[in-house]
Amino acid sequence: MLTLQAQAYLRWFFRVYERLNTERCSACRAGLFIHRVFCWPRGSIFRESGRGYLMSALPDMHNRNVTVIGDVMLDRFWSGASRRMSPEAPVPVVNVTKQEDRAGGAGNVAVNLAELGVSVSLVGLCGEDEHARALRACVEAAGVRWNVMPCAAETIVKLRALSRNQQLLRMDFEESLADYANDLFVRYAQQHLADADLVIFSDYAKGSLELVQPLLARCRELGKPTLVDPKGLDFERYRGATVLTPNLAELEAIVGRCDSEAALIEKADAVRASLDIEAILVTRSEAGMTLIQSGESAAALHRQRAGGV
Repeated sequence: MLTLQAQAYLRWFFRVYERLNTERCSACRAGLFIHRVFCWPRGSIFRESGRGYLMSALPDMHNRNVTVIGDVMLDRFWSGASRRMSPEAPVPVVNVTKQEDRAGGAGNVAVNLAELGVSVSLVGLCGEDEHARALRACVEAAGVRWNVMPCAAETIVKLRALSRNQQLLRMDFEESLADYANDLFVRYAQQHLADADLVIFSDYAKGSLELVQPLLARCRELGKPTLVDPKGLDFERYRGATVLTPNLAELEAIVGRCDSEAALIEKADAVRASLDIEAILVTRSEAGMTLIQSGESAAALHRQRAGGV
């Protein structure tokens, strides 16, 4: 069973989902624990009802410290008018008149948490270049502490071209950071765990969490609850986490198709038990979420319409 502290943090993250969905965050700003949002009625309690489980008694996180560790990247947007097609190829020509930079990946998670009043520290890897400086400016402008370790790789950039509120093209500039996520980085990241009340691991498969296991082990030694948004087919890497939050597709890639609620619960619980994880929260798009935890019946957390009771 989840500890009372872990349960409180989990309930609080549902509040994050509610807040972000209410504010209609765009897909471009979505990140871990951000693009999986659901409209939960405020002021409810974590209780069973005819329409599922609702939550309240949400803990005040304003005096809490959260450390986000993971893949950081810069989301850059070029936008402008498009009034003609290129004579070189059947593509529109965009007259770029505006550039906007945003924190992406784990940085986006940290920024959104800071906007909710949480004290946040961001840990990851990036280059020592213009893009890193732009990313740091975005992060620090939101009040997030920048504890990103510089390395010899170039900073990951996702560049999008937009016109008339539509995305026309995305270009990714990236290389794996796995070679730089070495023992030195692990020791560096461990230095930022002591003051954390909660540690979030935001994995985008860019390599920053190549050695995530020693970080999780250190969190357990310090008694820090951990939430992991997984990536890829190797969930063994996240052994011992407090809560794992795969979406349904990610879970089915591991356990096979879940044709029923019972199959989903059975297979997810088997993964939970085999990896010594206290709870798995499966996000299921319009179907809501399913929470499977040790020693408790599975909780179906159904999506509600905004303003619902």
